[in-house]
Amino acid sequence: MGDERRPGGAGRGETATGQDRAVGDAETATARVRRPARVSDTRMKTDRDRTADLLFGVRRSVRYHLHRRRWFDRVHRLSQTVTLAASSAAVAALLGAWGWETYAAAAAAAAAAGAVVAGPDRRAREHGDLAREFIGLEREMTLGSCDPARLAEWTARRLEIEAAEPPVLRVLDAICHDELLRAGGYDAAHRSNVSWVQRALADVIDVGAGRLDKRRA
Repeated sequence: MGDERRPGGAGRGETATGQDRAVGDAETATARVRRPARVSDTRMKTDRDRTADLLFGVRRSVRYHLHRRRWFDRVHRLSQTVTLAASSAAVAALLGAWGWETYAAAAAAAAAAGAVVAGPDRRAREHGDLAREFIGLEREMTLGSCDPARLAEWTARRLEIEAAEPPVLRVLDAICHDELLRAGGYDAAHRSNVSWVQRALADVIDVGAGRLDKRRA
């Protein structure tokens, strides 16, 4: 997903095997707020820290896909309601009750065509499946022990799931990042600068995604 991350953690697509994609954004990545360095820099603490960063990213992915599933579920229900209402109106008009059957039939056809093209029910299932995969990975990480081999395995698993993801709405991803920060009790200075306009349109389109950044402490 986007570049938003846990303070000091790797964002989606910036795991150990995906660092090449972040080379062009080195200056931006350096400017982002990072968690204070640990007193000790032993390998075990480094592995534990990387595992925590990875787990944060996985949990953010779960939130993102649950957001998308709920959105497409709402769109699907709305399209079904409009189609049913317009179809009923068209039938009633054809029976002579009303005289605007043309408009009702056109509305029903438009709603049905929109549902077929957008496929909100299919998209909802797709995001639901992705959420379940990330939840499964989260469970493995929560129950597993922290060591380099397991970390590499979890990283590879995350990349495999991400490879099946549709294009990501970066503003929504940043919102999920902030929700997770609030749930984890992180300092507000690490949250993204998402405006109310971006928040209102986050489920539909990215607005000003290139200007997203975490506030400096």
